[in-house]
Amino acid sequence: MAITNLVDPVNSSSAHDDLWHVATSDNATQADFKYVFDVYSQGKQLIRAKIYPNPANQKGYFNVSNIVSNQMKFDWFKPNGNFINHELNASGEIYLDYEIKVGEDVAGVTTTNMESGLITVANCTPNLFFRRMDRDTAILNNTTTRFLTNRERTNKTSADEDFYIGVCKPEGNPELPNRIVIKQYRSDNVFISSGIITSELSDTNIFQLNISVYGIEQKMGNNYISSNTEYYDIELQEWSVSLNQYLIRDVMRLYFDCKNKYETINLHFMNTFGLFDTARFNCVSKLSMDVQRKTFEKSEYTFGNTVDYRDTFTYGNPTNTSTQYFESKINFGSKYQWSYKLTMDFPTDKDYEWLSELIMSPQVWAEINHGTSSGALQREFYPVSIKATNYEYSKHINNGLRPFEVEIDMNQKRNGFRR
Repeated sequence: MAITNLVDPVNSSSAHDDLWHVATSDNATQADFKYVFDVYSQGKQLIRAKIYPNPANQKGYFNVSNIVSNQMKFDWFKPNGNFINHELNASGEIYLDYEIKVGEDVAGVTTTNMESGLITVANCTPNLFFRRMDRDTAILNNTTTRFLTNRERTNKTSADEDFYIGVCKPEGNPELPNRIVIKQYRSDNVFISSGIITSELSDTNIFQLNISVYGIEQKMGNNYISSNTEYYDIELQEWSVSLNQYLIRDVMRLYFDCKNKYETINLHFMNTFGLFDTARFNCVSKLSMDVQRKTFEKSEYTFGNTVDYRDTFTYGNPTNTSTQYFESKINFGSKYQWSYKLTMDFPTDKDYEWLSELIMSPQVWAEINHGTSSGALQREFYPVSIKATNYEYSKHINNGLRPFEVEIDMNQKRNGFRR
């Protein structure tokens, strides 16, 4: 008599959604019986939980979501300028394998690992609609080469900005690899040239790209993007064995925005797929500062031959005088916190829906560039927090053309003078 059945979550489910394991035992009706759930990941035990059977059906239910989601990693993103910014590994950056082992505790005697299962979860968030349905059980999959983003496929950039986006590719035949094709066009839509980037990645099928001008030229060579280029396409192509040719699976088009009169601030944020997207705020931005002061009060006079409330002394010419009154309040400490109010120019309905992921993002970096340093290119990425706690999914049919505004805290507090 032992564990008779174990039902595990579907592979590639979100690590941040419920992950129920359901065990059945023919000992469950015994007095003081408990199911024993052990969770292991990357060679270490995360938890041992003893669960009483459900009174209605004597099954054991254990939700490991909070335990497993704590093992996910969020510190891998480094804006290094490379076209292939990072290859995400399967040890918590994009996927995580964990093992569940189920046993029993009967009359104080614990028996472990009577049934087990190996589950892979993804570092992504579940959708609002169609939760737990087939279309949502494998948010990240390796069946189709595509950009891992919900944004529009046509966007703007400039030569001195980064543009990050995630990509999923199948792990096909290495002799017939998938590839990325860069195509350049003039303002009259005349084709200029194209170049091919063959992916050399093999360990996983998820990676982060920087498809900016600088990122592309790190891969293709300096001055690869022509000065006559009005826009360029990033094509994800997948080899078709049946057709014996490459097929275009996804395309991202970037137009150059070279006449913007405002300072452009890009927010690079983790989207719902667990990859980084770039939101470009190219309209007016306003910097503000909040000051936190600590004060104490003191007497506003001193004792001498008289009780004095001020000092009087010569002001330059001996016939002139200056009077300085004593403080009654001392500012002995202060902290400064800066915030930006950013504006994006008229997003589409699809981008308004996509931008909700910026509000939900657990990690956001603001790219605020200040040119060059000693002749060398310098990029500056500041950690920021989104101040908004609610979001409206705006549509043109309801609100017309409407800019998107967001406020961010710079997460860069500074201390003032301490008296």
